[in-house]
Amino acid sequence: MKTNKSLVVSTFYEWSYSDTVNFFLFLGCWTALVAVPYLTIAAIWFPRFTHHYVIPAVEVITAIFWFAGFIALGAMLPPPRSCHSSTCSSLQAATVFGAFECHQLF
Repeated sequence: MKTNKSLVVSTFYEWSYSDTVNFFLFLGCWTALVAVPYLTIAAIWFPRFTHHYVIPAVEVITAIFWFAGFIALGAMLPPPRSCHSSTCSSLQAATVFGAFECHQLF
């Protein structure tokens, strides 16, 4: 069963874990709506808007965001043997994928 990130955010909002989970949701939006379009589309179609210092800066900012996000989410979650709900398991999986994302950027 696939879990929607916004459903996970709304579930954890009731448990007052909203800041870290909302930041992780922001990371997905940042990567999908800002970083990837700028790094791919702007470099190909709008070369005037791409600067040789801005491209590495966007990469570094995105990597720092993902690093901070998966560390914060990993510190917030309980150990795997205490995690019995699908929301908790999906957040553990999101933490692992966040680590992979951060690793790819470094």
